[in-house]
Amino acid sequence: MVTFATIARLNFSLLFKSFSNWLVVNLSYIGISMFIIRWVLGRIILFFDFIFSPSKPKRTTELQAEIDSSTAHLSLYQLPACPFCVKVRREMKRGGLNIDLKNINKDESLRTELIEKGGKRTVPCLRIVDEKQEISWLYESSAINQYIQQFVR
Repeated sequence: MVTFATIARLNFSLLFKSFSNWLVVNLSYIGISMFIIRWVLGRIILFFDFIFSPSKPKRTTELQAEIDSSTAHLSLYQLPACPFCVKVRREMKRGGLNIDLKNINKDESLRTELIEKGGKRTVPCLRIVDEKQEISWLYESSAINQYIQQFVR
């Protein structure tokens, strides 16, 4: 015998399945939409970074070589279209600092190193090796910019 409770359960089950299917489809569209939006915004950021790129300071080759040797222990883990990474790269260029750039999207081992040793997959991240060969990781673009100012002359 079919009761009202059985019919209600069956209708709820069908309603839930159709809702969950609708949700999965719409989340897929949202994911694709977010990918497209991020891609477009990233290209806009790169375009304006290219157009309004700061100029490097004019230095003697000896002074630039001295600055390069003082920053040899630094590596910047970054993504090309990340606005905070662009902020740090612009500061590096403005100061004439040649710091090793590591694109974590191009090399899986770099991403893994950043997560395992740095503690999180957040960019920009400055890897600093001190005199004792101890490694520290500096996150946050403003903190990185403040740190690299000590190398600008």
